[in-house]
Amino acid sequence: MFKDIYVLFPPEGKESIEFQFFLDIEGEKFYEFYKRNYKDPMSDVSVYFPMFQDTYESYLEGFLYPYVSSFQEIRLGRDTWNNEGVWFGIHQDGRELGILLPRVDFTYYKGALSYKKWRTK
Repeated sequence: MFKDIYVLFPPEGKESIEFQFFLDIEGEKFYEFYKRNYKDPMSDVSVYFPMFQDTYESYLEGFLYPYVSSFQEIRLGRDTWNNEGVWFGIHQDGRELGILLPRVDFTYYKGALSYKKWRTK
């Protein structure tokens, strides 16, 4: 389902890893983050997606895939203060928007990207 979605890395945004790779490692964490934010009345999650997804599979199909596939690009920025990966998406009209996903270990995924590049040489 997520095979056609890639996450671009700074600085140029030319290097990428499949979004599915993030799900394989962080998928349950993403789902827990979603459940916690869905119940928060100040969160945008329930505004954009009024139907709560009560299983991980329904979360992937009913929330996450429609949500991330709505962006032209998905980028993983870097919070240098905490060395965390921060998600943001680029819409078709060029607008940047923060994505409702938890922060991830930027160094880990940047290392995975370097390993991927090394293996494909």
